[in-house]
Amino acid sequence: MRRPARVRDLLGPDNIGIRQSLVALGFSSLTAVVAGALLAAMTGTLERYPGLLVLVPAAIGMRGNIFGALGSRLATSIHAGTFRMSRRPETLVMQNVIASGVLSLVTAVALAVLTKVLSPIFGLDSVIAVSDLLVLSAVGALLSFLVLIAVTLGMAARSAQRGWDLDDVNAPLVSAVGDVVTLPALLVASLLLEIDLLTKTLAVVLVAAAAVSLWWGRRTPLSLMRQVLIESLPILFATGILLVIAGVVIEHEFAAF
Repeated sequence: MRRPARVRDLLGPDNIGIRQSLVALGFSSLTAVVAGALLAAMTGTLERYPGLLVLVPAAIGMRGNIFGALGSRLATSIHAGTFRMSRRPETLVMQNVIASGVLSLVTAVALAVLTKVLSPIFGLDSVIAVSDLLVLSAVGALLSFLVLIAVTLGMAARSAQRGWDLDDVNAPLVSAVGDVVTLPALLVASLLLEIDLLTKTLAVVLVAAAAVSLWWGRRTPLSLMRQVLIESLPILFATGILLVIAGVVIEHEFAAF
């Protein structure tokens, strides 16, 4: 009887929360290995499109930043008793969903531009055209968004039903899913680069969509969504600069290898 007591003492008073966190972290560790294998399988694509590797840490990091914050906001609403699944745009959940979609698109366009601008500054001159980067980044972000929003909302709904603490599982699980989903999304987006006219047209459409989304988001009567955009974008842009610089360093090492 003493051994279970020692285990409970080790876990502390919130042993349920600890167990949930350990399971989530274990899953995150396993998916990190899967993500590494996927990245290794993409070697040919990375060589074909210089600059794609710069986007990999930036895209993965941005997915974690956006959806990790979304999960935290939903967790707060669960604790406050205001969480309700609904498709109405004025509800808390849908305002957060729309805000996450706008953030995903706008930051993806920003990452593409930052990659094109910062790469030569840090000694990486051979980078694909900005239109190619825009398609890779934005299409990859939108594909990842579809999966991650479903996972995040599913976890939130399940947590509300079962009484789980979303704060304990959200960050590692979102990070894990983001690692696994983002790489195939970028790979799928790279298939579009084979059609030159489509790439240029799609790049213009994506930039226009990001600009319109940003303009509408700043003027929308949906106050919560507007607040999320205003507070998140400056931090995400600053983070994006650091992530792109990290990607440039990795691209240099990849070229040397």
